[in-house]
Amino acid sequence: MEGADKAKMLYKDKSLTANAYAILAPLCNELIVSSNQQALGLAKGTKIVGDNYKNIGPLAGLQATLAEAKNEICLVITCDTPLLNTAFYQFLLANLADFDAVIATENSKFHPLASVLKKSILPILEKNILIQNYKILDILNQTNICKVDITKKFDAKMLSNINTPTDFKQLNT
Repeated sequence: MEGADKAKMLYKDKSLTANAYAILAPLCNELIVSSNQQALGLAKGTKIVGDNYKNIGPLAGLQATLAEAKNEICLVITCDTPLLNTAFYQFLLANLADFDAVIATENSKFHPLASVLKKSILPILEKNILIQNYKILDILNQTNICKVDITKKFDAKMLSNINTPTDFKQLNT
């Protein structure tokens, strides 16, 4: 967002990263943040991992966090989707069953960074990185994936990203 560090921007008196933490903390016994910055002010015990692969976008963060995770089931959230909530992730988890991944869809739009992934897909991610396929949805389609249309249960607005100063201003009004 024009050089701004979204992770530290405030939403409801909390940084966007702290907000994401608050959404997932009730569901997780392990929290890993993908960031190339160490001073995020997160709760004690939160692991911060940097990218193992440079200049490949959010796939690098997914790879780094899955590689670090001790748990098989991993919840994925970006700091710039502050309208997501714990109930949303409970819903995704309820749809996991025998799937490798559950991703939110909004009508026909996919949101792979609002998802539940199993760590066991890590070799597929890494194989695709080596062949320079960095498209997360293409990679997830190589797994046993469940695509869940959340619009029947949630307001699709919750999947909105903050990408511009206008987005951020609208969020805080």
